[in-house]
Amino acid sequence: MVFSISLIVSLIFWRGWVYLFSGVEKVSFLRGVTGLNIHHYHYGMFLVLIVMLIFIFYRVNNFLIALVGFGFGTYFDGFVSRLFKSGTRADEIFNYYNNLFPTILLFGVLIVLAFVFYRISEKYFVRR
Repeated sequence: MVFSISLIVSLIFWRGWVYLFSGVEKVSFLRGVTGLNIHHYHYGMFLVLIVMLIFIFYRVNNFLIALVGFGFGTYFDGFVSRLFKSGTRADEIFNYYNNLFPTILLFGVLIVLAFVFYRISEKYFVRR
């Protein structure tokens, strides 16, 4: 449940951020300084990597599960629009705006899969 909520929160957060603060002419601070083509897609991959490394050495808790959900949501929000070729910033924004429905569909599939895997793990791997 925590994973699913944070997945949805990340979708709402990034869509709101891009719709409110990102224009065709605007370039993010990090992209302007480094010249690298970094999107929130990459931030999500980095967040998931860091949290998974923490999972290896520490106990799993709801905060870390929420961070993984937010990381996966961040990753998959940018994933769908990255599937389409975008050469310029205008193309990137256009693809991002026009791929809301496939992104929501992907999030629905992810939430169903998370629920199924949770039920399977609860049935077969949790000691009572």
